[in-house]
Amino acid sequence: MSHRIPPAPADGVLGVQTGPAPNTGAAWVATAAGARRIAHAGQERFDRIKQSRAYPAAAVDACRIALDLPADARPSLVACVDTGQAAPLPPYVDTVPQLRVEHALCHAAAAYYCSPFDEAAILVVDGHRREQGATPSSHSVWIGWNGRIEPVMRSASCGIGALYEAVTVAIGFGAHETGKTMGLAPYGDDAAAPDLGGRLDGLAVDYGARCDADGVRLFGLSPLAGATDDESLAARATLARAAQRECERAMLHLARAVREMTGMRRLCLAGEVSLNGRANDLVWRDAGFDAVFAGPAGADCGTSLGAALWGYHGVQGVPFRPGPVSPYGGRPYSDADVDAALAALPDRARYRDTRGTIDELAERTAALLAAGQCVALHAGRAEMGPRALGNRSLLMSPAHADARDRMNLRVKRREAFRPFAPCVPVEDAARYFELDTPSPYMLRICAVRPQWRARIAAITHVDGTARPQTVSPQDNPHLHRLLRAFERVAGIPVLLNTSFNVAGEPLVETPADALRGFARNDIDALWIGDRLLEKR
Repeated sequence: MSHRIPPAPADGVLGVQTGPAPNTGAAWVATAAGARRIAHAGQERFDRIKQSRAYPAAAVDACRIALDLPADARPSLVACVDTGQAAPLPPYVDTVPQLRVEHALCHAAAAYYCSPFDEAAILVVDGHRREQGATPSSHSVWIGWNGRIEPVMRSASCGIGALYEAVTVAIGFGAHETGKTMGLAPYGDDAAAPDLGGRLDGLAVDYGARCDADGVRLFGLSPLAGATDDESLAARATLARAAQRECERAMLHLARAVREMTGMRRLCLAGEVSLNGRANDLVWRDAGFDAVFAGPAGADCGTSLGAALWGYHGVQGVPFRPGPVSPYGGRPYSDADVDAALAALPDRARYRDTRGTIDELAERTAALLAAGQCVALHAGRAEMGPRALGNRSLLMSPAHADARDRMNLRVKRREAFRPFAPCVPVEDAARYFELDTPSPYMLRICAVRPQWRARIAAITHVDGTARPQTVSPQDNPHLHRLLRAFERVAGIPVLLNTSFNVAGEPLVETPADALRGFARNDIDALWIGDRLLEKR
């Protein structure tokens, strides 16, 4: 990748993960009015197949629309994520230069080029090594400086991500359902948890004696898949606890080793393991860096974003100016789009339809939430990455004791042990949570302050922690106003916030998706565009 292609900022760079690996998607980075603009979309949001492997045609088109480019727009470069497998290519490769970007570099670029740092160490910690292309790695270290990214080391060992996936499979979940393992772990017995320790020696981390490198087979322990009784659930939770304990140990060890090797004072985290909020919080607090950043698209669904950013800055040489990046990179939908979707909704008489300003709808929505209702929110552009950050969210009051069970069992239709995250105004976060910096992407799990745990019980996990999203009026004005409106009626500016989908489905994308999800599920109201729909 040493060749350089003359910049063509007006057309920008298209990044694609084209399959057949899962999480296909697209990102488009372009220059408009002298500023960088970013669009990002996952194909699953459009074909409605979770972790879709389809060619991301709809995602590419959504990115073009998000940047307000014409229908015949062509990028100056197509940067393809290298999956190591034959893959369909964009239809305009005959006229547009293309390059393949290694998997780990895509992760590194997605973190560094979305960070507020000009200079930083970059730690990429991934899951299994399948479908990573010609240069697979369990973890890698990079240096970002002055807009460039340089490799420091790569390890092809059996890493902590593979161990965590192997435990996830042994427990009975899918290999990509590591979030369930993280949620189950606090229910486990730490004293009874088996020792899953690997070899930790500087940047050499190896769990080859514990599991296979593909993260599907755990050595020396019997699988617990399929067990549903209380005793078996306890055993699964204890195994999950062992994996979580080892993940925290490995991530803190790696971060400290990176600091010692590079001498950098700032760190970017990326890769599948960067979604582990407990490990992230330890790194933030104890690894010795002045500042740490983990971006909204650190998992494999963000590799297309990293490919596009590498092509834009690393290959075309467009100068990198560190600064805040909005996580809302999807295409916009207008009030007319909402009206058209609503016109096709059956049995419209079932719904009370109120139009209003943001402040008017925030006040009415806050009253519904304070009364214990479940409200869906579809607003603006969709979020990058796997977390719902207020634009495709399901919301409830955290003060109602049954909110967690209702959301898990009746709305989301998933396991009862799964925790929920809170959202809170950034200026109030430290009052309710032991959080020393903003957490806008919901990537740190920290303690809920003891005096508030009973008051916001629905978002307080069994171990007294939560994974907050801090909300600023600049990043998300409608959610920030809703939190303030809720504070006026309920006394606390904290809401339970989870993704607007049910088990096995991707997040909703379009107004039609939102209306369909609202109509078919146990959701009381939907704030969409300039309307609030309530079931009669």
